[in-house]
Formats: sequence, structure tokens, C-alpha cells
Amino acid sequence: MSEKPAIIPTVVKAYAFFFTHFFHAMKLAWPAFFLVAVPLALFLVALAAAYVGLLPDLNFNFKFKAQGASGIALGFLVTATVILTSAYFMAFALIGWHRANLHGVSKENFANPFKPKRQEVEFFGKTILFYILMLIFSLVAMFPALGLGSVIITKMPGSVILPITVSTIIMLAAYCLVMLLSARFMFYFPAKADNRHIGFSDSFYLFKGLTWRFAIVVSLVYLPVLLADTFLPPVQALILEAVSTSPLRVPYGYIHGLLYPAIELSIWYIMLPFLTISVLCEFYVWRRDKALESEIGRSLFTVAPA
Repeated sequence: MSEKPAIIPTVVKAYAFFFTHFFHAMKLAWPAFFLVAVPLALFLVALAAAYVGLLPDLNFNFKFKAQGASGIALGFLVTATVILTSAYFMAFALIGWHRANLHGVSKENFANPFKPKRQEVEFFGKTILFYILMLIFSLVAMFPALGLGSVIITKMPGSVILPITVSTIIMLAAYCLVMLLSARFMFYFPAKADNRHIGFSDSFYLFKGLTWRFAIVVSLVYLPVLLADTFLPPVQALILEAVSTSPLRVPYGYIHGLLYPAIELSIWYIMLPFLTISVLCEFYVWRRDKALESEIGRSLFTVAPA
């Protein structure tokens, strides 16, 4: 138990768990998969309609213009409602995925958003709090970085590449700092799914010595996905060229407005969060089992009341 989670095996295990239990992931994150399935289904319908020559052109260029204070307030209310509703359902998907990683895939580990338990509601609330903390950390880190970048640009009026390069490096460093700092609070979530009673401060303490290893593993997990996403626009162009020729003359709007968003949504809101959770649970189990060997650790990892 002295060895920390191995880097490459943890990456492989995260991918293996995701693809092995892909249909369970679909069941947990059904609202997100529904949002992916709808545009994909519409795109397939568009292909069928194009084949028989019944497809009109389509322009996905929706604009909303708020009129006065009431329009702005309505837009804010609608946006806030959509964000909170999405976060609520996603939180239940995430806690279910935590439980699947920790205790295996079963009906007992499923979190029902329509019949929430107290700990699941707490998980949702702390998820919102966590992202608020991340936003605060980001603002604290980014504003000085932007300010320093502005000073550099002012001091070098004749240069363009160097100030932009320096500013980009500063922004990336600030972003990495925010990610590393926020990672220290993440043990709260698998602990809650594990029915253990630890808070954010306990998580910060328990993550000590694991931050850089966790960051490396998560980066390696993200790398193939981000590389695939980078090459998505050229692939999209090839698809566009293929389906824009006879007999499948599908206008660009159907691809840009239906196919591409579905792929991006599945990557950023389903695959990457679930892979991250699998990595996090691996680190959590190592820390939990090691901590339970000592009396102090056992006091930290007390079982939460039902």
C-alpha cells in the first residue's frame, strides 16, 4: 500500500472502465446522451432526406436580442435555470459514476435525480460550491496575469509576437495553478459517494503529495481526446465534402449545427468528466486505504450518517 497509484496503469484503467461500462454511463448521464442523440438522429434523418432529394437548406444562425431590463432579466433567468437544471442532473450522473468506480456497477449504486437522498443533494450543492471556488481562483489568478500581459505589451509597443507569447505563458501558468489548487478539494466527491464524512478542508489535507501525480495522469487521460478533438475540424471538412456530393447533398448547416455540436458535447460533458472521475477514484481509494491504517486516518474517514 506504500506505492502511489501508477501513472500509465491508471490511465489505461480509466479508459477501460469507461468503455467497458459505456452503457451504464449512458444510463447515468441520460440527459446529456439525449442531447447528443437528438442532433445525431436529426443528422441521420437529413442524410435520408438528402438521398431522396427532400432536404431544404438550413442555416443555424439563431440570434436573441434582449429588449430592455425585462428582456435582460428574462434572458438571465432562462440561462440560470438551464445551467442549474443541467448541473443538477449532471451531479447525479457523476455521483453514480463515482459509486460505480468505487463499488461496482449495480442498481443500488444508481442515483435517482427524481428521488434524491440527502447525501446526493449535498453532493449537488457542493458541486455548485466547488465550481464557484474554481471561478474565484480563476479570477484571482487571471486578472494579475492579464495585467502583467498588458504591461508587457505597453512596454514593447513595436513588438507583437513576444508580448503575446509571454502573456500566453503567464495565462497558462495561472490556469495550471488554478487546476492544481482546485484538485486538492476533489476528494470530497468520491468520499461522499463512498458514504464517508470528510469536508473540503479534509480533502485539501488528504491530497497532499498526490497533486502533481494526479495532474500528470489526468493530462495523459485528456491528451488523446484533445488530440482527436483538434483533428475534428479537418475530419468535419472531409465529411462535409463527402455528403455534399451526389447523391447526398447535405447543406453545411446540418453538419455544423447538428453533427459537430453532438460530438463536442459527448467529449466535453460526458467522456472527459467520467474519465477524470475514474482517475480521481483510483487516487481516493489509495489514500483512503492507506489512511485507514492509522487512527488519525480512521477519524477522518468516518462513515457518514444515513
